[in-house]
Amino acid sequence: MEQQENRIVLFANQKGGVGKTTLCGLFANYLSVDRKVPLLVIDADSQQTFSGRRKDDLRRQADVPYVVQSMTIKNPENTLTIMKNLRTLPGTTVIDTPGSLTQDGMLQLLINADYIICPYHYDLNTIDSTRAFILAVFRLRQTHPQIKAQFIFVCNKYDVRVGKNSELKAWKIVDEYFQKFGILAPRIGSYADLERYNTIGNNDKVAKHTKRCFDFIYKTIYNIDDND
Repeated sequence: MEQQENRIVLFANQKGGVGKTTLCGLFANYLSVDRKVPLLVIDADSQQTFSGRRKDDLRRQADVPYVVQSMTIKNPENTLTIMKNLRTLPGTTVIDTPGSLTQDGMLQLLINADYIICPYHYDLNTIDSTRAFILAVFRLRQTHPQIKAQFIFVCNKYDVRVGKNSELKAWKIVDEYFQKFGILAPRIGSYADLERYNTIGNNDKVAKHTKRCFDFIYKTIYNIDDND
């Protein structure tokens, strides 16, 4: 079964505020609860936001759908050992990564990953920072050809109510540029419900807002055809 096959998925972008950790949590809930994928979530971000959220959830509910573990990547050798061990596990490991490629151990995450889910916004600072992040990963590929991870870009917190014609054209150019480096997933709108995520499961409103995007990513990661 495809879902049992080993997958390592990173949520990564050096630009803060794009919803990386929130999207990681929502997608983890989707995989584990909705799709019944064997799942391990690793919080490798120095802020440990995801791990903190899980601790809060455990105070209210003991029964959780997947394991969340903290991980430090300050030691590249230890990080490599951990990643090799993760490669032996059936199912999927989702990793919330630090916000910088310069952190020790980040290279080992990239080398061992299958996919990099990269959220972004339609604003100039975010676009420039995301572009720099993408190019930095591709430069690393030149010196480390073991990096095979495929980018999946997600426009997050998209507000359908705004945008002049000139802006819409500019956003299209941005999407077309990102598609040169990876796959473009359906956008996720800006909804307050998505910010109030937990590590237990997505409610009906959240599921509705994220379904199109997450279904697309799910089929991409597990090589599922629409006819399946």
